Amino acid sequence: MLFPVTQVQKVAYSGKLNYVVTQSGELVIGRTSHIILSRGADVLAVGEARFVNGGLRSIDNASGHYRPSGATAQSAAEAAFERAGFEAAGKYTERSF
Repeated sequence: MLFPVTQVQKVAYSGKLNYVVTQSGELVIGRTSHIILSRGADVLAVGEARFVNGGLRSIDNASGHYRPSGATAQSAAEAAFERAGFEAAGKYTERSF
């Protein structure tokens, strides 16, 4: 199940969703797996995003399949969420596996 970014903000969604940032910089969020969210495309960042009342609380790089990490994943995730209208600066946490 995919969630349009505007829906998260409009309905003041609270909870956790998976996300991917494709090579083209597209942010895709939903409740399904990262593999399905990516639709076979290469990714710059993947992980989990937590929302409170439609606002972004935190993002990370947690994924069962993909392993993006480091400054490149962080900057791609923050930039994609910022372009989508969320305040993302300083909300990325790197998880080690």
